[in-house]
Amino acid sequence: MELKERANSALGWIFGGLAIFMALPMFSVSFMSGMSYLLIALLLLPPAREYAYSKTNITLSGKVKAIAIIGLFFLSMYFIVTSSNKDAEESAIIEAQEQSANLAAIKQKNADYFNQNSVSILDKVKKLIDEKKYADALSASSKYLSSKNVELKKLHDMAFELDKKERTEQVLAEIAKTPESDLTKLGELHAQLVSINPQASEYKEKHQAILDRIESNKAKEIAAQEEARLAQESKALSSALVNMRKSEDKIEHITWYHDKTSPTHTNSNNIYLYIGHQIGSTWLRARFQYTSDDWLFIESITVVADGRKFERTGLFERDNDSRIWEWLDSSVSHDDLEMMKAIASSKDATVRYIGRQYRNDRTITAKEKTAIKNVLVAYAALGGKEP
Repeated sequence: MELKERANSALGWIFGGLAIFMALPMFSVSFMSGMSYLLIALLLLPPAREYAYSKTNITLSGKVKAIAIIGLFFLSMYFIVTSSNKDAEESAIIEAQEQSANLAAIKQKNADYFNQNSVSILDKVKKLIDEKKYADALSASSKYLSSKNVELKKLHDMAFELDKKERTEQVLAEIAKTPESDLTKLGELHAQLVSINPQASEYKEKHQAILDRIESNKAKEIAAQEEARLAQESKALSSALVNMRKSEDKIEHITWYHDKTSPTHTNSNNIYLYIGHQIGSTWLRARFQYTSDDWLFIESITVVADGRKFERTGLFERDNDSRIWEWLDSSVSHDDLEMMKAIASSKDATVRYIGRQYRNDRTITAKEKTAIKNVLVAYAALGGKEP
């Protein structure tokens, strides 16, 4: 216990001394920040703790002291930031005052120079006005307006009005040469008129009228582009559906699309795709049909298209009459779609139906491949997405 108290006392001296050491420079930044560090030192230094105990008979727990020290540390940071912001504001005010003083000194210097050379300066401004160099006259007179000379002010105002009139006439002449159809250039020119004559409502109204025409034309152009896009999509859709056989399920509100060459019954060997379409939804289905004299009891199929091998399992349905039929009708997965694309683009494709005991191989025909291609084109035209 005595060893622990000695260790705590040693740590109190170390960190309390460090707090005093930190407090000294903090006073130069912020008085309150320095005081915060001094309070931290008083909480840590053993003599300070002993003196406080002798007067109050209260001992702070380690947890309470830790919370107080952390709080004082963050309070010190707050005072530092506040002091820095205040110093920055004061610096900005001083800088603004200095700039204002410098500007005032420059104005006074220009005024003194004008008072000493008023005759020559006034003659120069008059000459520039007579030569119709209004912009130069404005530049020459503006510099000395701080002199508050009445004649100079009149010459400056005259140059300003003449310069404005000249620039207005130049822009109006350019407008007169610009075709009515060139709304972009007319808009830019009228914007210049408004800039030169900000108080003239006539120019503002004309400028706004041109802007309205530009916006109207843009809207018409966008509408025309949209109409053309829709017409193109409609044409593409009609072209894509020309090879499709269409049927309606009025109960479920589904439109089915089959290639015209795909079978309408189950009693033929075929592999094909077909499309289901509702408002806001389009999907693909695949059908694998096998017919023969004997049952295979098909459990899976394997397709090889130009060397690429695909395998497909599923629950085949069965029926029979004078011959047997086995078929699988299912939604199309990503792998199914890859298989169908491979079949459609292949030179040589074979399907193997694998039954419980036997199997049967068949070459997929060019007619089947074309039908798959046609359905894929129609599916894309109807807005179908790849699964």
